Amino acid sequence: MPPARLCALALVACLGLAGAARAQALPAGLVDQRGAAFPEGALAGRLRLLYFGYTHCPDLCPTTLDTLSWALDLLPPPAAERVAPVLVAADPARDTAPVLREYLASFHPRIVGVTGPVAAIDDLAWSLGALIVRHPDGGAAGYTVDHTTDLFLIRPEGGRPERVPHGTDAEALAVRIRAALGEAGMR
Repeated sequence: MPPARLCALALVACLGLAGAARAQALPAGLVDQRGAAFPEGALAGRLRLLYFGYTHCPDLCPTTLDTLSWALDLLPPPAAERVAPVLVAADPARDTAPVLREYLASFHPRIVGVTGPVAAIDDLAWSLGALIVRHPDGGAAGYTVDHTTDLFLIRPEGGRPERVPHGTDAEALAVRIRAALGEAGMR
């Protein structure tokens, strides 16, 4: 990775921690994969797992969403119902509600996709310390997107969001979710 990108990533990660308190709420103006307004209340009292990704991603996004799907399947149903997994469109220009709906049909039905204004998504990413950079490349797609590949875990009671590193396997993710829900001993 070029030094300039590494510096930008480090700056976003450090400064994003200052906005962690704001990260408890999703910004206004987002819509879900059905095109309906996505109210923040839809996540109230639930463990949030946010992932910034995009449907044109060739490998990291589908791998992470597969892992998340498997982890949700490993949870007891009462625990799974307390989890709100959300794919936040890092490429909202291309990832419209219908595109997200078709894409998410391949993953766990509990995963919700949200899209909306670039500024709102970038502000949310910034508040969590996530990086989204859209690069014009002149190809058929028009551009590529670099983005943070970690999941962001926000407990129901709030507090500082926790990062779940990319590459965490489904079993470890399920354990982490259960621990965050206070159900480490639940079978």
